[in-house]
Amino acid sequence: MLNGNATNLPYENFIYNYDAVKKNRLLNIHNSVNSTTSNYEYDEIGNITKDELEGNKDMVWSIYGKLIFMGNRLMAVIQVIPK
Repeated sequence: MLNGNATNLPYENFIYNYDAVKKNRLLNIHNSVNSTTSNYEYDEIGNITKDELEGNKDMVWSIYGKLIFMGNRLMAVIQVIPK
């Protein structure tokens, strides 16, 4: 209850939609109360590349599975030393 008054509910009601083929991929979250939808996108191997809910539209992953860039922020620097 919100402020002890059940008539104020609901103020959030989320619906989660997943990819029917690639079962472990969240496609979007819809809040049916305020009619907002946040979408997600993935690369070929399943790394998330776009998260509208958090405002991350460009997410880049290294070949080692580490997040390198998110938006315009450098997340990690990976140094590869040749043998």
